[in-house]
Parts: sequence; structure tokens; C-alpha cells
Amino acid sequence: MKTIANNAFAIVPREDLTPAQTDEMFQLLALHFDGVTQTQFSRDLTEKNWVVLIRRETRLVGFSTLLVYESSFDGEPVSVVYSGDTIVAPEAWGTTALARGWITAVNQLRERYPRGKYYWLLLTSGFRTYRFLPV
Repeated sequence: MKTIANNAFAIVPREDLTPAQTDEMFQLLALHFDGVTQTQFSRDLTEKNWVVLIRRETRLVGFSTLLVYESSFDGEPVSVVYSGDTIVAPEAWGTTALARGWITAVNQLRERYPRGKYYWLLLTSGFRTYRFLPV
């Protein structure tokens, strides 16, 4: 799947990220979370295969990294979406860009990973993230 983009978000294969995009992602995460290191960020990003980038005009205001893969459980095929680093800058809180981008990403990725039921593995560090669970 190639990059899918509109005015608010882009779904990008991780290996297609430019160094400038990767640096912009790190800077945004480090601005809002204490203790973020370039080494840890790079290690986490390398383990993912997709990224949802949220932009306001030309500025990155959020992103979510994803690891999407197929596996099996109890002899049945399953597809798994694991959410990694996710951040939305306070100036973009209250917008639907992340939700729309994430849902569009999963719908598009279902074509690439079509086997079985879909499971979302989500680790959270903030109470607002729980609002996504019913989605």
C-alpha cells in the first residue's frame, strides 16, 4: 500500500518516512513526554510498519505508529493492529483528525492484511485514550 493522504492526515509505510519526518515526529513526542530519547524512539519506530501523520497546514500536530500483522489463535487466522507511540499536540485536541486517520488506516490495511478477525492491542498512558475503545 502506498501513502494515503488528504489535507488532515497521511498513512505512510514506515520505511517511506523521510529523515525530516522522523525527526519531526521525535521532536513532537519529546516536547510532550518527559524522558523520551532518540534511541528509544528510533527503536520503537523500527518495530512498526505503518505511521498515521496528522498535519495542520504544513506542521505535524500528531501521529500514531502501528504494527500490523497476521497470525493465528486457536487454529484460526487473526489480524492484529498494535498501536505504538501516539501523540496529538494540545492545539489539535478536540479535532477528529486522529480518529479519522486511524480508522481510515485500519480500513485500508484490512485490504493488505485480510485474514480473520481484527484485534487491536492498545497500551495507554492517558485517560483520553480510553475514549477510543468503543470505536
